Order: sequence, then C-alpha cells, then structure tokens
Amino acid sequence: MAEIPNAPVKRLMIEGSGGLRVSGSSLDLAAERVSNIVRQLGQAAASYAAADGRKTIKDEDVNKAWSEIVA
Repeated sequence: MAEIPNAPVKRLMIEGSGGLRVSGSSLDLAAERVSNIVRQLGQAAASYAAADGRKTIKDEDVNKAWSEIVA
C-alpha cells in the first residue's frame, strides 16, 4: 500500500499527461511507485549525510541521491 496519498499523484499524472484520465488501478500503482522512489531517495540521501558525519539530510544529499537514482 502506498504511503503517499493518491490525490496529488492523480493531479500530477493528469497534468503530466496533458489531461488524460487515470484509472484507479494505475493510480494505485503510480502512488506505490512514487512511495518507493521517495523511500530509495531517503536511503541514498541518508548514506551521504552519514558519510559526512551528519544526522541531518541536506539539499546536497538529496541532489546527489537523486542523481544516483535516476542514472
């Protein structure tokens, strides 16, 4: 089950698709995928913060993690 609410995912999918409708099952799947991406992003960003001896994730950690995930 996705932890990110379906409503913002639906809005973004409709905007990104140029106004196409989104089926309920595809919306659930997209929300689950987004939740997984955010989880992966957090794990990767945490590793960068920890490598610098910090307990706080900063912008630079998120940017590095994002580059790692989308590569």
